[in-house]
Amino acid sequence: MKNLFTIITAILLVGCGNSEQSTQQTANTENAMPPTAKELLASIGTPLNEKEKIIADRKYVEKLINDPSTRPSETINRANHTYSILYIIDEERIFVHGVWMIKGDTFYYMELISDGSEITEEEREVLSAKIISLEEEKGQLSVPPADEDEKEIRITWEAIDQFKEKEMQIFNDDQANKNFNIFKNAAN
Repeated sequence: MKNLFTIITAILLVGCGNSEQSTQQTANTENAMPPTAKELLASIGTPLNEKEKIIADRKYVEKLINDPSTRPSETINRANHTYSILYIIDEERIFVHGVWMIKGDTFYYMELISDGSEITEEEREVLSAKIISLEEEKGQLSVPPADEDEKEIRITWEAIDQFKEKEMQIFNDDQANKNFNIFKNAAN
């Protein structure tokens, strides 16, 4: 009888331990859930977490490792959770402003303004890139493939002192970045 009581108690304790572990795993999974479009928008002006502080208000050149023929883009992730990037694809220049955040080991972002036009709520999409490495001077990200026929896209960020492209030169001024209002300034 004593042994049976010991066995039942052990089973109950192990069961409770697994239940607590399962609850903890569920909580960790919820913390890793991607933000919604509303959550990303609500992050504008909120305090930065420790990983976000590493890259906030730094100027970078973004390069695609998988396609060295693609022209590098200039980008900035502001401390107010907004970003600006100039894509140059062939001869087309696409100037984009959006919101960003880091949650766990993932960089999330959403385009809000493209070439001066606001992207409608229905067209907005939360995008993500897995952080491989993240330092003030450089970073490397991995963008998952859009479909099974594609490969992941590897991106590097290399810190620069000044933007060279005319659209980005305004962001060489720290005050312009500090006062940047994505819906007011970017739509012009």
